[in-house]
Amino acid sequence: MALVAAVTCSSCVVRTEVRPDSGSQSGGLVPEDLPPGVRYVGPGAEATTYLRGDVGRIVVEVDHTEGAEVSAEALGHFQTVLGSVADKPVEIETSTISVNGSAFSAEDLRGLENEHRDTVTDGDTASMYVLSLNGTLSDRQGIIGVAYGGSSFALFLEQNRGLDSAAVERAVLVHEAGHLLALVNVGYESPRDREDPDHPNHSSNADSVMHWAVESVSILDALGGGPPDDFDDDDRADLADIASGAIVPEF
Repeated sequence: MALVAAVTCSSCVVRTEVRPDSGSQSGGLVPEDLPPGVRYVGPGAEATTYLRGDVGRIVVEVDHTEGAEVSAEALGHFQTVLGSVADKPVEIETSTISVNGSAFSAEDLRGLENEHRDTVTDGDTASMYVLSLNGTLSDRQGIIGVAYGGSSFALFLEQNRGLDSAAVERAVLVHEAGHLLALVNVGYESPRDREDPDHPNHSSNADSVMHWAVESVSILDALGGGPPDDFDDDDRADLADIASGAIVPEF
C-alpha cells in the first residue's frame, strides 16, 4: 500500500511520486506495481547516494522536540556504524524544534520535515534527516521508529518500555538508517537468503539490527535482552554490493 502525491517539477510537468505507507504491514516498503510515470521516493531510493564513492561525507540532521533528545552515546554509535558501512565521514547536527500534537501520520512527518529540515544532498555531501518526537505514529501504536522517505526517518522513543533507553536508541537509529540504505531487499533481491517471509524488508536473524522486532515495542518479547545494534555479515555484504554496483536497487 502506498501514499500517492502529485507534485509539479521545475519544467511545469506534473509528476506523480509514490511514497510507502508507514502504516502498512501487509507487504514490503516498495509497491509491487507502480503505474507508468510514477516514481518511488521512499526508503531505499537514495541508498546508492549514501554508499557510492563519489559522495565525500554524510550529514545527519537530527531535529528533536524537548524531552525527545537522542543520547550522545547513541548518536556516537550511530555515527560510527553508518560511517563504517558508507566508508566516509559522518557528521551529526542536532537542533530542538517546537511541534504541536502527539500522534503523527506519515504526511504529518513529511510536513514537519518540510518545515524544519535545513540540510539537503548537494555535490559531494549526502543529507539524512531524523525527527525525534514525543508521541506516537497515529495509525500504529507501539512503533519506536519508522522510515518514511528516501532520506528521512522518525523516532518515537517514549514508546520504549522495559529496555535500557540508550540500547533502544542505538538499535532503532541503525535499523531505520538500514532501511534508507535499502535493507533488506528494498528494490533488489539479495543473494543472501534471510528476509523474514512474515515481515518483508526485515531480517530473520535475531542477531541483526535489521530484525523486524527492532523498530517496535515487540523488541522486548521477540528478542529478550538487549537488542542488536549493528548490521550482521549478510547486511554488510549487501551494502558492499550496493556500493560497488554489484547490486543496483531498482524502483
